[in-house]
Amino acid sequence: MRQNHTLLSEINAISNDGILRAYSDTFSSKSECWAIAINNCRQSCSAVSKRRSFTGKERDEETGYSYFSARYMDHEILTSFLSVDRYADKYPSISPYAYCAWNPIKLIDPTGDTIIFKDKEVEKMFDGVYNEVSDRMMELKSKGLKKKSRREEYEALSKIKQSMDDVRNSKTKFYYSSLPNPDGSKKSGGHTYGKEGVDGVIVEITAGCSGTLVHETKHASQYISGDWDFDMGSINEYGHFGIINYDLQDEFDAYRQENDYQFYINRRGYFDDNYITDFVNGGYKQHPAIIPVFIQYNASNPYIKK
Repeated sequence: MRQNHTLLSEINAISNDGILRAYSDTFSSKSECWAIAINNCRQSCSAVSKRRSFTGKERDEETGYSYFSARYMDHEILTSFLSVDRYADKYPSISPYAYCAWNPIKLIDPTGDTIIFKDKEVEKMFDGVYNEVSDRMMELKSKGLKKKSRREEYEALSKIKQSMDDVRNSKTKFYYSSLPNPDGSKKSGGHTYGKEGVDGVIVEITAGCSGTLVHETKHASQYISGDWDFDMGSINEYGHFGIINYDLQDEFDAYRQENDYQFYINRRGYFDDNYITDFVNGGYKQHPAIIPVFIQYNASNPYIKK
């Protein structure tokens, strides 16, 4: 028979009331001592911890992980991500699970990927829209998609989610920021453009306008797929690049997704394709940068000016 030995251990930990105390207990083995000590520390720290960690990201209360839009982080294992960086091959000397190349004092990683949110307002809006759409899709799927109306709604929302996933999973950097809307009077307004000195695409959304976020994210997705591109040789007085292959179909598709979001998620009025076609035709046909036809020009079918 193995003879048990006792180990008197004093464990300093933060108690539930936030006071540093010394604990004494008797254990049958060193391994048991450490197991109980670690568990006590975790429980104590959990009791006084904030929902947001030092990175500024909100922790999931069920898992304890921090959500970075593209990846989750576990703060209990050396502050590392739980999944591999998709661009790890660019940095072979750094662990693909590393946060800020193991240098969080000097560096930041806003999303764990390539969407860079310039302010909390637009980050909250992006995550909110994504979660709303995803949750509604799950709800529809749980009810079954045999009913035509549910199937149509699911298909419309899946296109919105796909556009957002395109941006989240792209190798292109997208800089999202919000435009001022102090009194909330503006109901729309946004821009997607490229600029000298910026190594990516700038996406600006009027604060509080979630429908515009869907609209501009569709434009960002169109950029990824090559439906339109920047003309680096054409720069206006603001330093913005010109646009090539930008046509009325691009605007139609963006407004289609915006209205689908407003109708299915925010329960606002539905506009059919004919209405959106007339709206885009009337509002954008005279735009100096647009090709005034409903034809999808892109990298494989470029517009050739006659």
